[in-house]
Amino acid sequence: MSTKPLVDGEIREIKAGRGYSMWKHNQFKVSAERYDCDSPIVHLEIQFGVEGKSTAVTYLTDGAARDLIDRLERALRVLPTSK
Repeated sequence: MSTKPLVDGEIREIKAGRGYSMWKHNQFKVSAERYDCDSPIVHLEIQFGVEGKSTAVTYLTDGAARDLIDRLERALRVLPTSK
């Protein structure tokens, strides 16, 4: 995975990490975009429904993405570990 910072106008797809890349159904697509030096954007596509035929797309600022990550981590902390 490249951690080289993006330049203005560049978009990079963020692949699943090693522990998650073996999933055959890839229901998330995440891309990072640097529109300009003041506008970092995270593109998030989530496939759902029967055989993933429906897709929800959202674009998050860096602050909104951090808020989402924080909420997901807190939700996972109150759930039992999957087997």
